[in-house]
Amino acid sequence: IWLSYKHNRRIRKAMDALLLKLPVSGTIMSASVMAFITEYFHLLLNAGIDVLKSMDILKASIKNEVYREKLAEVKECLTKGDGIAESFRRPLIFPTFVVRMIAVGEHSGTLPEQLSYIAEDYRNKLSVIVATIGKMIEPIVLIIAGGMFAIIVIGLFLPIYDLVSAVSVR
Repeated sequence: IWLSYKHNRRIRKAMDALLLKLPVSGTIMSASVMAFITEYFHLLLNAGIDVLKSMDILKASIKNEVYREKLAEVKECLTKGDGIAESFRRPLIFPTFVVRMIAVGEHSGTLPEQLSYIAEDYRNKLSVIVATIGKMIEPIVLIIAGGMFAIIVIGLFLPIYDLVSAVSVR
């Protein structure tokens, strides 16, 4: 399964789409990918790289096949002459918050700053989600660890108990 995931693009895309649709993993993955895209788009624009070349670099560096395909759609819209915000609006995978912030940055001439703000917001959102999941999983881990400890203790003391009862009968 791992080799087919690693070497087959269709399987990777299907698995990424499935993980994006699941409640917890979808939220984590989309927040992570959005933080990555906006942060690196911000860095590329600040470095003086044009928008089309930035989309190529982003598409090549992103691991999620669904977002990679959507970035190709964004680049296609940009080559047709659409604005950046309109290009991000078309694929329907990018949140409206991101599209609106890009539109504000595009119209005011502060696109890199807006992208930086979006990336910071998604990084904060991601850290809150991960901390919350950690707090939710903690009791489950304690119960499982306690159960395993109880099994080990019973496994250690049961032979001793049998030995003591055998010696006391004689």
